[in-house]
Amino acid sequence: MNQGKVIPALILVVILFGRACVSHGSVAVLPFRDLSTGKLDPSISSVIQAELSKAGIDVVPVDLIMEEVMEMGPWVLWKEGGEEGILIEMERKRKGKAEPPLSADTLVYGDRARFGEVVRVNIYLKKRGRKEAGRVFTVEGREGELLKGLKAASREIARLILSREALKRGEEYIRGYRGGIHTYEATLKALRGLVEEWGTFPLRVLYLSMLLEREMEREEEIIEEGRKVLEAYDPMNEEDLRFLMSLGLDPFDAVARAQERRKALEEAIEVREKALEVFPLNRERHRVALGKDYYLLALSMEREGHRERARDLYRKALLFLPETTEEYKRASERLRELTP
Repeated sequence: MNQGKVIPALILVVILFGRACVSHGSVAVLPFRDLSTGKLDPSISSVIQAELSKAGIDVVPVDLIMEEVMEMGPWVLWKEGGEEGILIEMERKRKGKAEPPLSADTLVYGDRARFGEVVRVNIYLKKRGRKEAGRVFTVEGREGELLKGLKAASREIARLILSREALKRGEEYIRGYRGGIHTYEATLKALRGLVEEWGTFPLRVLYLSMLLEREMEREEEIIEEGRKVLEAYDPMNEEDLRFLMSLGLDPFDAVARAQERRKALEEAIEVREKALEVFPLNRERHRVALGKDYYLLALSMEREGHRERARDLYRKALLFLPETTEEYKRASERLRELTP
């Protein structure tokens, strides 16, 4: 057998198989509940389904089950011939119940309510396995204006779902790198491409984590990309913090360390002070490092003849340094020397 022909063919099969296995996510869109009538409204979900399908997302059919139920109507007091009683009206109704398929990765559901002439639609997004919705999209307008808003919200939902799938691909690249399938440079290039296409916070964090694999070689990139992560970080978003914790990554510390190695102490101080304001993890590490940065900057100011500036920086260093450290003792000595 000619191995020269077999190997390229095998590679082609792997490439085609890999492309076929790329998932764009599967979504189940439930009929929305009309809060005014208590009934299910499938018209909104139809618009969302159509837009998600256009984006290449696999929309999984939902089973709509109609049930016969007996409803107890309002009760009324009656009095007749000296006797009192309660009259209860019983009525048979058909109610709809939607059952999402177990195969869907994401569930989209919601409600609509009318406030005068304005209709408000709340769209909830829930990942499988999560107890609560992760994102809420709200569309408001008059009845005839809703369609445009619903389509725009659907496109945002599609982008969010696809970016999650991109994150999965990024994580797969890293697993391949750890398993020796991909080289470091190939993995970095793949992640960079995903970041450029989607630009989401998790993908930026993933890219930064790979740069930190070779921290001493990638200082400039770590500072540049790390700053973008810090700008995108939302301290009010629990998912941002949860994702950082899952990787054991502190982007503030990563950026500050690179700046400290480059003697960019003022920039490092700015980053660590921000960390103490908005980042709940590694607070002691940031405090001690901040004290050392202030101490080293004070030494530099003193050597350049800026005595007053040096005094201020030594005082700040003492606020953060533990008393047991050598830097604390030296900062105390220098402050005494410089104080008239």
